[in-house]
Amino acid sequence: MLKKLVPLCLLACIALAGCSSANKITKDLLISSEPPGATVFLDGDKIGETPLKVQTFFTWNKDELYNSLLRRVIQVKKDGYESQVRDLYPIDMPTIQFLLNHENTKGDAK
Repeated sequence: MLKKLVPLCLLACIALAGCSSANKITKDLLISSEPPGATVFLDGDKIGETPLKVQTFFTWNKDELYNSLLRRVIQVKKDGYESQVRDLYPIDMPTIQFLLNHENTKGDAK
């Protein structure tokens, strides 16, 4: 049910943003992890290490829906921990936190 509400909320926010054919929504985002020091990737591009404050954007083009960017992909990686990937929507702002789990290695199980 919640997954159905997210796109509807996004469309409502975008509709209220203006009447031009292309709108850009810019948001501040604070990315943190436990433990800190994880490398952060946004849409596959390395943008820094946690904790990290960045400004990101989403676009909406009512004339060309398929050229709109309503979802970003955020990934964190840290040596010795499992990497995590999440979809990021404007409604998820302004903070996102990752709780990293230790990697399972063959030497750990006895």
